[in-house]
Amino acid sequence: MLEQFVVLLWMMGNERNNQLVNRKKAEEWEIVGKALAYWEEYASYHRQEEHMRGAEAITWKRPPIGWVKVNVDATVIAGQGTRFGMVL
Repeated sequence: MLEQFVVLLWMMGNERNNQLVNRKKAEEWEIVGKALAYWEEYASYHRQEEHMRGAEAITWKRPPIGWVKVNVDATVIAGQGTRFGMVL
């Protein structure tokens, strides 16, 4: 319930800024509808996250004989160029 209230306050602040910056006024029912939609999205994600916590952890497994696993990564550093790394 507290989270729903916080989302409503956040949406009201966003709408106030929208009124000040863009000179657009939303109806109260639109603000509440948007807040509920954001809340439902949050709750759905949270339920999915809770479900995933019960999932079995993924661990590294040794490759079959004759195979090699390769992990690569790269980054671009401004003014210094590109860096590349690889682990076999």
